[in-house]
Amino acid sequence: MSLEKLFSAHIPTVLREAVEPGMDDGSILSLAHRSIDEFWLKYGKMYARSGSHRLELQQQIDAGRDTAAIAECVGNLHMAFLAAEVELRIQPGMTMDQQEKLARVFRGIGKDFATKGWPAHARACLTRAAHLFAQVRMFREEDATWYQEGRAALVEARGMRRFGLWASYVFAGFGYRPYRLLYWCLGSIFAFVPLYAWLEPGWSWRTSMVVSGMNYLAMLGLGDIGASAFRTQLLAIVQGSVSLVLNATLFALLVRRWFRS
Repeated sequence: MSLEKLFSAHIPTVLREAVEPGMDDGSILSLAHRSIDEFWLKYGKMYARSGSHRLELQQQIDAGRDTAAIAECVGNLHMAFLAAEVELRIQPGMTMDQQEKLARVFRGIGKDFATKGWPAHARACLTRAAHLFAQVRMFREEDATWYQEGRAALVEARGMRRFGLWASYVFAGFGYRPYRLLYWCLGSIFAFVPLYAWLEPGWSWRTSMVVSGMNYLAMLGLGDIGASAFRTQLLAIVQGSVSLVLNATLFALLVRRWFRS
């Protein structure tokens, strides 16, 4: 059974709303999922997966993506998205090779949606891709896909949620770029050096650097800075708290990255 019925049921709505927005991206995505479910209830039994490692709807998916790239038409990209969603439902289930291929398809479509300014659709596709990569235990690809999904979510978010996502992106790439935290760890050490030098005029820059580095690695006690001014001791407490949060976060993200089975 051709997918034309599904395309004709949904694509005109996409094109109409894209030109004269009456609904947001998320509302159109909800309509897409409803159209797919209705189509599958009527025609799903007519699809069957063969023994080939090729995706059953690879031709339709490629046609939609290729024409979308050439014609810059969002409707064609939606065709590829709808075909990929139907492919996901075909029984019996996919082989690992097919799962990997479909994951890459969803990730490519998701990136295209993000480029065209459809963040909700982008997130939906990238989420599909990440779950498929996880099923075939391609964890680096999964992390890279979740990172892309986070960037799409950042575009879509508003208010405090946007600020939280922005902070997560800047500090650790949504948790999928843990080594980014190393720069913040080093930066925090250097950032406190001029503060120590300002609060303790008798300290040289070298002494301030040593104190900042030692306090970052292991919080100093009264035996170390007891002779300093009270404000310097408060600053040491602040730096120790910052280092505790940074180190704990970095350790947790690295453990997850290194020891995930």
